[in-house]
Amino acid sequence: FQKHLSFTNVLKYQSHYRTIEDSREDHPDDGLPLYVNLSKPSSVTFDWHISKGVPLGNDQLLTLNIEIFNVFNRKNHVGTEDNEYSLGRQIWAGMELTF
Repeated sequence: FQKHLSFTNVLKYQSHYRTIEDSREDHPDDGLPLYVNLSKPSSVTFDWHISKGVPLGNDQLLTLNIEIFNVFNRKNHVGTEDNEYSLGRQIWAGMELTF
């Protein structure tokens, strides 16, 4: 790597789990809500942070940053509904001037 170049990888793993959720139906005898046992899948997400420092002279440094969240754009289930997922791939860019 060149001087002032940085790469960081963050691996997030969520194990599969079981949950109890409202079935949105009521018991026919007493009207109380019915709940069901559900199994949610495991998920793996990679986030990357890359930065490059550019010396400007006079002890100044311009740092260019890019962050990529959910690099492989995986659909990770997060909610109680089958169609609820975490956010897809996001890309953020920025600059920082140190003087």
